[in-house]
Amino acid sequence: MYLYLILKQIIVPLVRLFLPFKTLRKDRLIKNSGCLYICNHYRIFDAVFVASLEKGQIHFVGKSELLKTRIGKWFFTKIGVIPVNRDNTDAVALIKGIKLLKDNKKLSVFPEGTRNKTDKEILEIKGGAGIFAIKSKKPIQPVTMLKKSRFFRMNYLMVGEPFELSEYYGKKLTSEDYENIGALLKEKMLALKNELREYLLLKGKKV
Repeated sequence: MYLYLILKQIIVPLVRLFLPFKTLRKDRLIKNSGCLYICNHYRIFDAVFVASLEKGQIHFVGKSELLKTRIGKWFFTKIGVIPVNRDNTDAVALIKGIKLLKDNKKLSVFPEGTRNKTDKEILEIKGGAGIFAIKSKKPIQPVTMLKKSRFFRMNYLMVGEPFELSEYYGKKLTSEDYENIGALLKEKMLALKNELREYLLLKGKKV
């Protein structure tokens, strides 16, 4: 945790210098409770934008390839990254993430599963992204970026209203449930992105 907090104090201002961004509606952030952050994903630096939302630590779910080397395994383990195998259901990653949330800690996932290199607003989302929140019975904190960050060009990050997937608590999930969960997460993220765009247009900002 200490390494994470020290690095955040260095990296967030450095990234903000080259990839400037402003955060809107931080008043919606969940306090005094564990929660699952979900955010759209364009670049590797997106994790820094999400990390900037909390004074404390946010644990991130990341692809297992990050931990393939000895140095990578040491570093990413030290800063609290939970490796996940994106090709299969990763029970170990699920257990670790659920435990963190039940301990009232913050966990972040990029539910698109990979960086969006297309013209689509949001890539397809699989329902597995919401399982952390369902099994831990913790709220989801949606966040969205307006666009892919570019050097020395302002980008915007908006925090959405938290929501829960309580209708799925204690339920044995079917393939249809997973599809519905994925569709709901995508709907929430698209709605938040539209809200961000409308807000900026009202302020006379270029979107």
